[in-house]
Amino acid sequence: MGPIFRQVIELSTDGSAAVSSVSWSPATHSVGDLAASLDNCIVLFSHNSYISDGSFCWSQTAVLSQSTKMEAIKWTDIGDGIISGSVEVVLWRKEDRSWEIAWKLQNYLKLWFLQPALLKDLQQQQL
Repeated sequence: MGPIFRQVIELSTDGSAAVSSVSWSPATHSVGDLAASLDNCIVLFSHNSYISDGSFCWSQTAVLSQSTKMEAIKWTDIGDGIISGSVEVVLWRKEDRSWEIAWKLQNYLKLWFLQPALLKDLQQQQL
């Protein structure tokens, strides 16, 4: 096994926001794409193996922004999208080299916490 290197990546310019979630792309673990949520943004990084064989070759490729602070993110099973969760749930889809919002469900948590009877009705309708 070769030496282990670490690359420090600073996500916030003023250092005031904390990372709330990190997720590897399932399509390319450890050599491809990494997503980190920070406040209301998802910052995407790619491993550029053509630059170096070490770990000091990660570069920022995109910043996805939404209206609310994110609590969690997860890649889709095939790595072509990211689901972010907070007060709203957003599915981001990758199209070639750009990202777009495929769908958004607003006030999901508010609806779930404030109206448990509605959730029960929805579950019964699915049966």
